Amino acid sequence: MMNTWEISRSFREDNTLSHSNRPSMPLLELDEDEMEVFWNYWEQLKEIGVDPTDDELQETLNGNIRNMEDAIVAIIQYSSRPGHRWGDKSHPTTFLVKALREGWKPSKPKSSRT
Repeated sequence: MMNTWEISRSFREDNTLSHSNRPSMPLLELDEDEMEVFWNYWEQLKEIGVDPTDDELQETLNGNIRNMEDAIVAIIQYSSRPGHRWGDKSHPTTFLVKALREGWKPSKPKSSRT
């Protein structure tokens, strides 16, 4: 017999798997609405090498939903700088965790004076 936690986890995993392009994130405690921002940026995050199966990332997402979009946009901006290269495969995920925890904000576009 499954307890409430196991039922909830099973439901989250089944729900995640129903979206074929979304990875399983079993430690995630956020619902679909709370993760909407993450999924909206998922293709870009995947492109820069973020590993959503990373335990630390999942735990950090659970505790930092308020600044999720700012942190995601900031890390995407950071990775798109001219000549930027990640030091190794884990760096994009590590930097996203850092951005979430530290409340990184995206750079504001530079305004041109006329």
